[in-house]
Amino acid sequence: MTGSFTYLEVEAALCVWEWINDVTINDPNREIEDWIELRDAVGSMELRHQSIELGQWCLAVFDLCTAADPKFLDGCYSYDWDIIPAIMAYARNEDGPVIYAQALPEAAAIAPKVMRDLAFRRWLGDARQAAQKLWAYADLIDDHSEKAEVAFDRGEDPQAFADWLGEKYDLAPADYFYPFGQTAGKDI
Repeated sequence: MTGSFTYLEVEAALCVWEWINDVTINDPNREIEDWIELRDAVGSMELRHQSIELGQWCLAVFDLCTAADPKFLDGCYSYDWDIIPAIMAYARNEDGPVIYAQALPEAAAIAPKVMRDLAFRRWLGDARQAAQKLWAYADLIDDHSEKAEVAFDRGEDPQAFADWLGEKYDLAPADYFYPFGQTAGKDI
């Protein structure tokens, strides 16, 4: 691939390369086994080079997301730490990770999935915050992740869900443990 690239294409390629390094060599908590196997098979130089086309694909998905929903970026997602990983989760087919443009899924098919994933992540954050405030137990939401996903898909309010879940399991309210407005050492 030769030619000139826009600033956004360069930024996207760099973010993809950073993500690839994170999931293959830099961060044991984020490692993705089939990406590590791919790096071992094709080498770092090939992955770095393919980051150009992967970045262009990510940018196409991102552009579709922002065109479809002007509020897509509400919640201040980080492009390199949130959006690129959400998109790269779909750079795969039935055989595993994909790095060549001709094998990547259509950006139009991926954009709605990315939008849903990031909206769900935002919803989970709101639900965790509500559970912390109501029950001094933010992990309540993670402990019931399947119920949370169903509630999100139904369009339920995250605070109402956290309230319902705490009542369902007969939890003591946060002010029972922290009567002065603090929950688990954090001011609310």
